[in-house]
Formats: sequence, structure tokens, C-alpha cells
Amino acid sequence: MGFLRSIKISGIRSIGPGEENEVEIRFQRPFTLISGQNGAGKTTVIECLKYATSGAFPPGTTKAKGWIHFPKGRNEEAETTKTGRKRKAANVTKVPARVHLELEVPAENGDINVISVSRKLEGTLKDGDMTTKTLEGTINIKDKRTGAPIENRKGLEILGCATCPVL
Repeated sequence: MGFLRSIKISGIRSIGPGEENEVEIRFQRPFTLISGQNGAGKTTVIECLKYATSGAFPPGTTKAKGWIHFPKGRNEEAETTKTGRKRKAANVTKVPARVHLELEVPAENGDINVISVSRKLEGTLKDGDMTTKTLEGTINIKDKRTGAPIENRKGLEILGCATCPVL
């Protein structure tokens, strides 16, 4: 049986972007109870678990629109062009988002492997419209006891990971 170790989330829903806003949850055995008021982020944690393990966005979101953190108070000041004229600044904001999940999963030989899955996205907010793109997906497997790497994959290769259990 596999166990969740931890999940780190930034730039998703109400969780701001960057390490300074990152939320980490360390799961306890035999279970972890997630509770809180409406809007506290319980569903966000579950959606991030699903996204980390499958790459699937939550229902009702179109390519992560409505899922990537929507910044408030964007800069709308005027900028000065090379000719010295003033014009309204291009209202573009980049929002980095990241979900990092660690699991412990038994290997075929009985050892315990630590699997780290990390997915990075970027939302671009331009004039009130959010577009998103996936920047990177990685999966790293290492022996829990020795820390020795077993397999590392990036990009679309994570879909065909030979030593990865079905998550």
C-alpha cells in the first residue's frame, strides 16, 4: 500500500504564487483529516492531488482557467515610450503555479520508494483574460532507505514511466 507524504501548492486558486505563498501539507498515518470553513482550500488540495497524479484539470475549468491564482491589484499605470509619449501599459501579469507531491510506494522487491511528482504551470493574465501553459512535469523515484535515484523523467516522459506504479 502506498502513502502520501506531502503536497506543496503555489499559484492555485486562493494560494498565491511563489515560494513565499507556498502551502505545504504533511500527511499523517493512518489518515489525515482536512477540515476548514468554506473557501479555506479543502477542495483545492484534492484537485491538486488529482492534477499531480493524472495531469487532469478540475471539472469546470478550461485549460486551468479559473484554477490558476487570479492576481488582484494589477499595475495599470502609464508607461513612457522611446519617443517620450505616454501610453497605457500593457496589462500583462505572469502567474507561476506549482504542485509538488511526494508518495511512498512499495517496490517489487519489498523496499520502499519515494516518488516525487512536480508539475509547473504558468498563467498569463492579459487585459482580464487568463491563458495557461504547462511548463514542466517531472517524476523522480528514489530508494527511501539509501536515497539513491532509481528513475528520473521530465515532460511527456512521465506518462511512460516504466517503474512508476499506477497512481
